[in-house]
Amino acid sequence: MSPKALNQRLIFTILSIIALIVYLFHPTKYVYSYNLYCMLMFLGSVVLFLIFKKKKNYFDFDILFLTTCFFAFFAYPVLIYPIDPLYFFVFDLGYDRSVISQGTALSLLGLEVYMTGSIYYEKNTKESRSTIGFYPIKSFTFITGLLLILFLAFGGYNFYVNLYSGIKSIKGGVFAYINILLITFLMVSICMQYTNLLYKDHQRLKMKYVYKPFIFLIGSYVIIILSTGSRTVPLQVVLALLGTYTLLFKPFSLKKTAIIIVIGVFVLASITYARIGKGEISNIYDAFMDIIIVNRNTFAAIEYVNNHGHTFGSSMLSYLLQPIPFGQSIVISIFNLDSNYISSAALLTTEALGETRSLGLGTNIIADIYLSFGAVGVIVFMFFAGWFVAKSKHLALYKTNYMIIYTVLVANSVFLVRAEFFYCLQEILWSLIIFYFTKPLFSKRIKILANNRMIR
Repeated sequence: MSPKALNQRLIFTILSIIALIVYLFHPTKYVYSYNLYCMLMFLGSVVLFLIFKKKKNYFDFDILFLTTCFFAFFAYPVLIYPIDPLYFFVFDLGYDRSVISQGTALSLLGLEVYMTGSIYYEKNTKESRSTIGFYPIKSFTFITGLLLILFLAFGGYNFYVNLYSGIKSIKGGVFAYINILLITFLMVSICMQYTNLLYKDHQRLKMKYVYKPFIFLIGSYVIIILSTGSRTVPLQVVLALLGTYTLLFKPFSLKKTAIIIVIGVFVLASITYARIGKGEISNIYDAFMDIIIVNRNTFAAIEYVNNHGHTFGSSMLSYLLQPIPFGQSIVISIFNLDSNYISSAALLTTEALGETRSLGLGTNIIADIYLSFGAVGVIVFMFFAGWFVAKSKHLALYKTNYMIIYTVLVANSVFLVRAEFFYCLQEILWSLIIFYFTKPLFSKRIKILANNRMIR
């Protein structure tokens, strides 16, 4: 390891230690200057992180994730709370305001160790050459199209319409598995299409080699889901397409990435406000509403732990068991668990609104970990997350399985901030299973060299 890499590790280790000290000595009430310091330390660390990473492509997981984290964890306590604590209705549902400073420091700690974990990943220079397969995109397009038809036939469209109309819908059974199969086949198909394009030309994407029915399928799927008022799945698809494209073919500059993010935020926010009939967006906080409001869950999680103690993993079971068919129902039945307490989102919503409610308050990645394992868990889990993302991105160009993992990660880079830590687990595992089980059936395997392309 070079002295430069050692120095970078040392600097971020020190920053993480400072963040830990800041957290341990957090005030027991809201202090504006303390929260402001946490925000400024985060922003400074992000700048340093980008300098050390020497990024050429800014449209990647790190940028999307950390940008979302800024609004999810720092915008409310620093920019909104001092002016109007109840600007968003969720902050009027009741929580201990004395833990706001602790929550901000906890978020800072988690994000510092995330960046530290990423810096600690050491690229293997031996991965400069590898092989790339040529995959049957036509077959996968057909299967994905068939799943889309089954998705609609089993009430997928009506499910999303009812979901965003406040009508209760059944989301289990056959429909749930068709839904996840559709998404996972779509992710694998995206990777296969890009891999085939790499086979044709390493330097740039040529539209004449793109399988047009696949593009039509993706466009149809996005339009259908958008028409229901849902933004999550369409956003996943767009991020998967752009995130993988910029990694393999053409990196996006900071300016271009910023423009795309701003346009994307206002388009998605407009869909939200049109759906709820609230009128137009009056300021930037309204545009980021869905992200900012999850900050309440950090405070609520700390308050829950103060009153009831840690859950030691029980509140993470929902997404841990999700990859196993019927795993959740089996475990709930055997151990007589309350379904409202096997996920942090359900737990925090139940604590705030009771078991009979018409809306969900969600969770966030920091709150999810803290509920189970406290600040120690936040350090361990977020460090691993940073390391794993860095590894997946580095190996994505050389190995198709890692390309699939990174595609799923970047597709969920925005929503993961406001979800459980293991939110992507089922999508990653099922995508890999689909890839490995269908791999022997590939009729054509043409191996080519990656020509020492550098990861961007």
